[in-house]
Amino acid sequence: MDLKSNKYIIIGGAALLLLGIFLGGEVEQYYAKIKTAKIAKATHPLRASSVDYKYINPLLGYDTANATEFGEYEELESSLEHEVNKELDSKDLEKFSIYFRDLSRGRWLGINENDEYTPASLLKVPVMMVYYKLSESQPDVLNQKITFNSSSSDIKNIETIVPSQKLVAGQSYSIDDLINRMIVYSDNDALELLYSHIDQNLLVKFFSDFGILLPEGTGQPQDFISPKTYALFFRVLYGSTYLNRFDSEKALEILNKVEYKNALVAGVPSDIDVGHKFGEYGTLIGDQVQSREFHDCGVIYYPNHPYLLCVMTKGKDINHLQSVIKQTSEIVYKEIKNLYH
Repeated sequence: MDLKSNKYIIIGGAALLLLGIFLGGEVEQYYAKIKTAKIAKATHPLRASSVDYKYINPLLGYDTANATEFGEYEELESSLEHEVNKELDSKDLEKFSIYFRDLSRGRWLGINENDEYTPASLLKVPVMMVYYKLSESQPDVLNQKITFNSSSSDIKNIETIVPSQKLVAGQSYSIDDLINRMIVYSDNDALELLYSHIDQNLLVKFFSDFGILLPEGTGQPQDFISPKTYALFFRVLYGSTYLNRFDSEKALEILNKVEYKNALVAGVPSDIDVGHKFGEYGTLIGDQVQSREFHDCGVIYYPNHPYLLCVMTKGKDINHLQSVIKQTSEIVYKEIKNLYH
């Protein structure tokens, strides 16, 4: 082969190389555009449904498609599905639901995440948020005092996790103090005082803002909230899109002080902060508990990569329900550590 032929081969090869690089870049850009369009199509805003405003439409956050649609967290989803199926197949649990959200990137996944449960003490978080929202326009409300006379609650009959500190009959407490006791110790007496003192229309409005319809009729506990729905309360606290920054920070600081630590918190190392709230509920027939529900939801502050985890369960053995949530928390933490350590 003569030098002229070699020259054409070299030039032709170089041209093909440049063309490959160019086309490779074009192809890469093409698929990047498709992915961007897919993400944009799957992303939609979550806005407060309040009709109190004429000129604004308050933003609560954004929702996206399930993380696995983007090829993410597939191993975690598989592990959680295995755990859920194992428990349900064994009949140890009647219901088992999980909602996980990566708070850094907005990716989420769920297993039975739309199944509804009786929230029980989980409702203490909305009560706290309603008072903090009210304090934005009425700053003195948190300093008001309420006198505790005696408990009229029958919740204690089915309570297995009792507060280490209780209200003293005849003593007065500030609303700010009652909120702390209601969250940190999950004190039902504090909840009752706060609930009876607030304008009920404010509570209805709060749930309406989040698109949640409260049960009507009997007044008895009902299944009406799902892990995915409840997680939105923690999302707006973390993003400070409902309360102002000061009150959002204050709320999560209190939630990080919750004394109960045997479920979500038990599944992560002790040096990891967890802002969470648990709830338990039992169905009584006569004096006998027929079934129990136990839930734990909150923000796990993994370094530089916090995530939200909400687990709701229903079964007969309260200890097993707590153990299942601990195990779920361990599974999620290990996966996050493997991905981001």
